[in-house]
Amino acid sequence: MCQISTPTLAAAIHSSLEAKRLDGHSPQTLYAYRRQLHHLAERLGSDTLVDQVRLEHLRTYLAGFTRLKTSSLANRVRVVEVFFNWLHEEEVIFRNPAVKLKEPRPPHHIPKALSIEEGFAQKPHK
Repeated sequence: MCQISTPTLAAAIHSSLEAKRLDGHSPQTLYAYRRQLHHLAERLGSDTLVDQVRLEHLRTYLAGFTRLKTSSLANRVRVVEVFFNWLHEEEVIFRNPAVKLKEPRPPHHIPKALSIEEGFAQKPHK
């Protein structure tokens, strides 16, 4: 019986980037994915087997970005999701640890109320 070995994060990242290149993604997109996925591998260990990555590992990794804007953190979440979705679709992993990740909500800004003078200075609507 032939047993297929599970790839490391480093090997899986290389394969996923090659697949994205063959799918026609731009060099800028590939660069962004490469940068973010290599950072993930640095934090989790590039020799970590992809089927050993758990949701807790991904949440801990993403929680470390305390200084990023919400939109930048959301982008990191999407890159992680895309990577693990690809691994799952390619049947490299059978349980997708990123399936329950959620993008952070953007901050809600309450609009400043107009003063009475500012309200009267507004042009009337027709």
